[in-house]
Formats: sequence, C-alpha cells, structure tokens
Amino acid sequence: MFLYGNTCLKAVRLAKWTGSGHGMHLTGKEKGKFMRKGIASKCLCIALASAMVFGDVGIVSAAESSSADSKEAVSVVADESTADVAVSAPRVDYLNVYEDYGSNIRISAGGAGCKAVLYINGKKAAEESYDYDSYYLSVSKEIDAVPGATYTVEVRIANSEGTVVKSQEKLVAASVGFRSGTSAITAESISGKVSETGIKQPDGIRVSANIHNQNGHNYKYEVYRSTKSNGGFKCIYKGTSSESWRLEYVDTTAKAGAAYYYKVRILRGTSEYVTSDKVLAVSGAAGVHYGKPECSFDAYVSGRDKGANGTVNLSIWSDLANRYDIYRSTSATKGFKKIATAYANYYTDAKVKKGTVYYYKIIPMYYDSTTGKTITGNTTKAVAAKYLMDGSAPTLTQVGTNSMKCEWYAENSADVSYEVWCRRSDVVGDAFVKKAVTKKNSCVIKGLAANGEYDVKIRTVKKAGSVVKYAMSASSRRIMGYTSSVQDLNRTPVKSNADSKTVAVYYQMTWYRDWNASGYKITAYNNYTNKKETVKTITSGKTTSYTFKNTGVVGKELKYTDIEVLPYKGKTIGVSEYDGYELNTLPSPAKVKVSRKSGTAVTVAWTAVKGATEYTVVRTTALGVTQTLATVKGTSYVDTHVTNGLGYTYSVYASTSKTAFNSGWSAGYGIYFHKLSTPQIKAVTNPAKGTASVKWAKTANTKVYKVYRSDKANGKYVQVASTSKNVCVYADKKLKKGKTYYYKVVAYTINDCGQTVKSAASKAKGVKISK
Repeated sequence: MFLYGNTCLKAVRLAKWTGSGHGMHLTGKEKGKFMRKGIASKCLCIALASAMVFGDVGIVSAAESSSADSKEAVSVVADESTADVAVSAPRVDYLNVYEDYGSNIRISAGGAGCKAVLYINGKKAAEESYDYDSYYLSVSKEIDAVPGATYTVEVRIANSEGTVVKSQEKLVAASVGFRSGTSAITAESISGKVSETGIKQPDGIRVSANIHNQNGHNYKYEVYRSTKSNGGFKCIYKGTSSESWRLEYVDTTAKAGAAYYYKVRILRGTSEYVTSDKVLAVSGAAGVHYGKPECSFDAYVSGRDKGANGTVNLSIWSDLANRYDIYRSTSATKGFKKIATAYANYYTDAKVKKGTVYYYKIIPMYYDSTTGKTITGNTTKAVAAKYLMDGSAPTLTQVGTNSMKCEWYAENSADVSYEVWCRRSDVVGDAFVKKAVTKKNSCVIKGLAANGEYDVKIRTVKKAGSVVKYAMSASSRRIMGYTSSVQDLNRTPVKSNADSKTVAVYYQMTWYRDWNASGYKITAYNNYTNKKETVKTITSGKTTSYTFKNTGVVGKELKYTDIEVLPYKGKTIGVSEYDGYELNTLPSPAKVKVSRKSGTAVTVAWTAVKGATEYTVVRTTALGVTQTLATVKGTSYVDTHVTNGLGYTYSVYASTSKTAFNSGWSAGYGIYFHKLSTPQIKAVTNPAKGTASVKWAKTANTKVYKVYRSDKANGKYVQVASTSKNVCVYADKKLKKGKTYYYKVVAYTINDCGQTVKSAASKAKGVKISK
C-alpha cells in the first residue's frame, strides 16, 4: 500500500508540476476521470514519460520530497477519494440494415461505450472495443444475401461496468421465383449437331425458366424429369445461378423419340448466417417430344411453258426435319392429299392449273439413322397459292434523250396483254400513268424528261370472256440523262498471276451507260504514293466495261485500292456513290467438278488459282446444312462422308498466305446426288434340275438385293427374290427344262434421311435350263 500510495503521489505531483509550463496539466475533473477509469497505477508511467519528453525534470524519491509537497499530494489524493465515481451509460445511436442490388446486405451501427458487438441471426458477426466508456464506436458488416431469408440483426453496446443496451432490426431478403404472366418453364428440342453426312441431329432438350430475381441474388435450382406429366419426377441436375431473367439448362441424356416432362425447383440455399435451406418456388410441368421436328414454309408462284402453265414453289425451314410429306387441296379445310415426299428444304409443284387456288400443308419428319425410327412432327397450317400470270419487274434502258426501253417476261398468249405504267420518282406526289398497252414483251416510252428519274411497272391483263384479271409487277427505277455517278457498277475478280517476285489480279468492271456522258475516268488510290490517281480515261460515253489490272510485289500490298468509275461530261467530272473497293481479292476457282470415286466417296476437283496457297472446300446439303469439309494445298479433295440419294452442292474458296492477296470468292457446283452402286451379275448357271443359280458382286451401302426375272432379255421383269446385304447368290427353282430365263439384280438401301434409294438394274444375264 505504501509503495502504491507513494507511486500515485509522485505521479500526481509530477503531473501537476509539469502542467505549469512543461506540457501537461490535469484539472480536478480530469484527475477524477483519470482515477475513475481504474488506471491510477499507470500515472507514474505517464508522468515519467512526460518528464523524459520535456527534459528538465528528474526522478524524485519519496525521501527527497519536501513536507509541503507531501502534504499537497496527500491532499489531492484525499480529494479524489471523495469525488463522484459515476460511469457513463452506453447508448446506441443508429442501426441501419438494407439490401443492395447484387445480392449484398449492408449493416452499420454506432453509439457510445467501450464495446460494441453485432449479431446476425444470433451469431456474432463483428465487434469493436476501446478503453474509454464514452468512446464513440461503430461496427459494420457486408454479407451475401440468401434470397427469401429473414435476417435478425442486433447491436449490443456495453460500458466498463457491464451495462448493455441493444437495438434490433429485421430484414427479409428479396426472394427469387418465376415471373408472373408467363409460362414458368418451357422445354424444346434443339438441333446443334450435324452428322458427317450433313444431317441435322437432336442435341438435347433446352429447359428454360422465366425467372423473377429483382436483386440479382445467387440461388440454387434443381431440374426434375419424368416420362409422365403427373408423377415420377427425379432430380437430374443441381446448380446455382444469379440469372435474373431467364434460366436455361440443356438435358443431353434424353433419347430421341421419347416424351419427357420437366419441372424446376428454386431453393434459397444456405450461408454462414442462414443454416437451413428452403424451397422458394416450384414450376409446373413442361413437356416435349424429343426429336419431334417443327417446320414452316412460304409459297410463291412462277410461270413455265411461256406462261401456259405455272408452278408453285415451296421454300421450307425446319429445326430438325430431314423429310417432308407434302399435301395439297383446293379447299382450305378438307380434301388434302399427299402429293410428294421431299428430302430437301424446297419443293416445286408443277402440276397446277392457272387461276386455281391451292392450299398446301407439310408434315415434317425426323429419321434417326442410328435407331431406324421416324419421329413425326406437327402438321403445319395451310398456305394458299395461285398462279394466274407472271408479272415480272421490267428492265429499263435509256435509248434516247427523252426515251427509255422497257423489257419484261411475257407469256405470249393470245388472251394476255401488258400495260406499262410510269411515274417520276423525283417529283413528290407524282402518280403512275399508263404509258402503253402491248402484247409484246417490250416497248419504248417516249416524251420523258431528259434528266428525270422514273419508276416503271407492268400490269398483266388477262381476258377470259367477260372476266378480266390483272397482275401488277414490282417497279424498276432508272435515272435519265447525265448523272454524277454511274449506275449498276459491278466489280469482279476474273484472273490472277503470281510468281516468286510479282503478283497481279484482274478485275472485270461493268456499269450502266451514263447517257450524255463524254466518257469515264477510272480512279484508284495508290498505296505506294498515298494519293488518288486516274489510272484510265475512257473517251466514249457508250463504253460500259473495263478490265483493270492491279499489280504488286510479293510481300507487299498491291499497288491500288478503292477503285471507282466517274462519268464526265466536258470538264464536269462526276463523283462516286460507292464505298471504296479493295482490289486484292483472288478470283473464283474455275471448273469445279464433282465426280463419283466409289460407292462411298466423291472427288471434288478444280483448276488452280494463281497466287492461291490453299483451298477451302465447303459443302451444302439439299436440306440446307452447310459444312466446311477441309482446307487443302492441292486442287482436289475426296469426300468420304456422303449418303446415297441426298443432294450436295460443293463450293471452293481460294486462300493465300501472300500478303498482297485476300482470300478469294466462292465457286459453286450444281447439286450432286450420290447414286447407289449398280450390282454386277458374275454368273447365271444351271447347277441342278430346274434350278438357275444367280451370283453377283457385293455393293457398298446396300441393305437389300432384289432379283428380277424375265423370259425375254428385253421383256418385263418380275421380282422373284429378296436377299440381305451379305447374301449375293440366289437359287431360282422349279424352272422349265429347255427354256431360257434372264435375270437382273437391283440394290436397295435406306439413306440417312430414311429415304429408300435403289440402284440402276444390273445388265441382264440369262441361262438355258438344260437339266
């Protein structure tokens, strides 16, 4: 006690002494607070520290102190022992809890005391403390919100005596569910895969859920599947997402041809402060027949046989179908009969009568070549079409200062005539006026403004007794006289050259004659001088073509770019309305030829393009599927992935590694059908009584062979047998002795579209039955 008292006495004396000009002063109130804090034992350290800092006070012992000083110190201690020892009460000034977009909950609290603790759902989340009761404390916390969860947030602030005050707030995080006003979920087949032979294939079932997630929370979801709409659902996937609009899942384990039903369940999940999960929403069931194709189509008409007959052309689109059954009727509601099965995304009906309205429906189908099953889609709505007469837009050519020739497709039948209608398109409000009536397919319109701009269309008129029918074409436009820019400009690369040092590309340029022009200036941008220059001046306004040669050095760009054709009249030079045009594109590979290599292979060949270093081969099926097959160095490619009977179109692109050239344009080849190989009969013999033995060579891709017989080499043949693909012999029995029989063999297969394809019949071979 003596040591403790002397220590305090010295500390107080020193503190008081240093307060008078030595940097430290404690008032009576401050000394009381100092003592009430329970830290009187620290006073000596503070005093000593002060003395050492300010430098002119030594360490004083109790024996060296004067009696006056001792009395003063004791008096101070006595005064403090009788002072008010009340402790400051803790308080909470605020507690804020709010939810941000982006799945965050932000919490902040503040008040006075020596300790503040923040609790979330009963679990300590943050803490702040200090030695002084009246110290201002603040605590904060940011957490990821669990959607739909309730958060009870409490802050507790205490003083040194253990007095605690509390404040509490509750927040329910925004939930996640399915959007109202829409189907909760949908399920649909998708067809992203393509077989090696170019057939679309199912690539899973896309399950889509319309989500309402206003704050962008992370949430859990589960996908359930069943083969029944009313039960048996099993979870096939569990995942997490923060999608706020549309959630998607692709089921790749489904089997084509089966019906499936799906449900989606949304769960809130768990976290450090939310330890139990909870289901927030469950969708209804969405069903889909996996691999069931859908389709739509348009119909348009055209004439044939000089307009005596017409055709209805169907353009078809489908996500998956590789076969279409086409039905037709003259009634929109009944009488539909199947007229064709198409294995392409187009069909032409040539058996239509003029003036008759036909209605078409299509049933799409998907044939699965791996299972041999066909999945039938829904029948489309009826689409109507009628061919009456052709009404094609005219071709317009100025032939005089004030005249223009119009030409169009004509039927040339006695009951049809044509009206030519014209208006000025550069005069606002000008109406079409009938300029001529003729039975021919052309006429000259006269009396036109020398610098006018005109729209012209043709109305076809057909009389059948007292009935008159009309068909109006689309309009064509032409500007008369001199124009400041050429019309109908085309630029096509037609030839290239390249050796070890130089390169060149030739462009064929054509344009519509600019009436009254003195000639044309061919201009281009010089990449070497960075200037625009005239490369050719054509002095005749009647010239409408020019071949431009663009040269360069290997390893550098070609000399010119941005080619333009500018008409001029006297000293007036026109302008270009076309964007700058590169002049470094390789021309198309010429003479693309597709030929049969074997029963399972096709050879694509083409002529070389000078300057090309490689070629890309692209194939498009009759069903509209495009595939890049290969990039090769040579001028041929063998395609070993074809299916019999399906149409293929091949295109070849020239490419180059030479910096002077860009990759070239495409060159297409007409539709190629890979035929099934024709069987070859090896021998027909008479090995036994009344028996003919027919043997033939095996052919690729064949499923079945059918044997036909006749008693004449060029007579009518009747099927007598069918064998499997591995059986290439047939014994025909009970034949008449002395009679000669002739045989043919035909191979059959089912291609990847489910189409039955047959070969040509083998050459006939006969045998005389001598036994």
